[in-house]
Amino acid sequence: MRGGAGTALVGSHEEVADRIAEYHALGIDEFVLSGYPHLEEAWWMGEGVMPILRRRGLWQPPDAAQGRGESRTAAFAALNGST
Repeated sequence: MRGGAGTALVGSHEEVADRIAEYHALGIDEFVLSGYPHLEEAWWMGEGVMPILRRRGLWQPPDAAQGRGESRTAAFAALNGST
């Protein structure tokens, strides 16, 4: 079990993307996400939420950042708007 602060993002793909966008607007640009069961939650996020964030200009695949000479170790690091 992990200690520390945390919150749950629950809702449709659009609603979860909206919450992430709200955090981004507050200056939060890196997230540690987890869900259970892991595989299903990763799929749900990757296939449902990430495309919405990409359309909104809040996320890009890590390989796209590397193509511009940037180094990104986590996909959500691209949320900082400096891309």
